[in-house]
Amino acid sequence: MRDEYLDADIEKIMEEVSRCLIDDEYGDTFNDNEIYKRSITIDLPVESSFFPGVQSITISIRDLLTWYIELGPTCDRERVSHIRDNFFGGDEPDDYETGLMITDGLHTPEERASVRWELDQGEAERTKKRAELDENLQKYEADEERRWLPFIAKRAELDAECDAQYARAVALDEEWYSFVCKGKTDKSLTKRWIDERRATLQAKTDQLIADQQKTDEAYAELRAQTFDKI
Repeated sequence: MRDEYLDADIEKIMEEVSRCLIDDEYGDTFNDNEIYKRSITIDLPVESSFFPGVQSITISIRDLLTWYIELGPTCDRERVSHIRDNFFGGDEPDDYETGLMITDGLHTPEERASVRWELDQGEAERTKKRAELDENLQKYEADEERRWLPFIAKRAELDAECDAQYARAVALDEEWYSFVCKGKTDKSLTKRWIDERRATLQAKTDQLIADQQKTDEAYAELRAQTFDKI
């Protein structure tokens, strides 16, 4: 159960992180002085200001990205490392902005105690709902396993294709990076060499995209067949 809800939380956090970065058009220079948010403030339910006495919590995006690297999907971790190290690298004081907005003193002890009592009364219902979610997830996973059972070999084949394509994509990114670095530093390069090298890399990129689309279509078709088995 934890993985599904962890993924959902991660997706929400990454959407918020992406909104914090200011869009910039691609160019030959990078503005090191660009200003963007380096922390996220989460407003809590009103009851929280009574008990436990916290109105909001602020977390540095650097810490959130570090958490993602440790707990997020394995395939995402390298990308997120680049985001953290290049944009939230610990080089600004705001990269360490973390804390609580405490509301002690805004409510009387009796008010705080009353809200705490109400929250305690809801614990049984929350526990029941968690159990139901666990049960539903286990049922979903069991159904998924049963549907995929006749197609295990084919799915393994497609998974292997995806892994191979990912490795190709990583290697191709390095080739593009090498090409750009060489173009920016080696003034002896001819226009012909640059054009030919760019065309070669673009052809490899186009082929990779075509192969990925083909594998995605095969995977979608296979998944559709699993539902025919219901």
